[in-house]
Amino acid sequence: MKKILVGIDGSEKARKALETAIEIAEKMNSEIELINVIEPITLPAGIYPATMSAGATKPAQSPTWVTKYYDEYRQEHEKILDKIYGEVKEKHLDVKVSQKVVEGLPATEIVEEAEAGDFDLIVVGARGLGFVEELVLGSTSDIVVDKAKIPVLVVK
Repeated sequence: MKKILVGIDGSEKARKALETAIEIAEKMNSEIELINVIEPITLPAGIYPATMSAGATKPAQSPTWVTKYYDEYRQEHEKILDKIYGEVKEKHLDVKVSQKVVEGLPATEIVEEAEAGDFDLIVVGARGLGFVEELVLGSTSDIVVDKAKIPVLVVK
């Protein structure tokens, strides 16, 4: 097992997933890639009527405040990942680690990165959704398990 992909979202469950991945990496001399996925911002079309032309179904551009908010949102995600990356580098000198922030739907991006990067294992935290949300949406970990073509370890 050479390469392990770890989904990171800043949650405690993701932290536990990372700890497990580090244990595996240390025993198997594997490298780890931390991936943080930023979900796209979706707003109802009525929120930005001034940017829409007659008959348009999508805005020509996002309002400035949306762009500003999204930039700040991305920077926060990058800070979280940078902090976790730094902690791993400092405490686990023998583990090769890299990091990546991507935009999209978490489960989709994790599975696509695993395939594109020729990973051997995906490690994700179990999601703490409520019963109704999980019935309607499914959890990221459930979708990753269903769609991935490589082994997935879900850590509680």
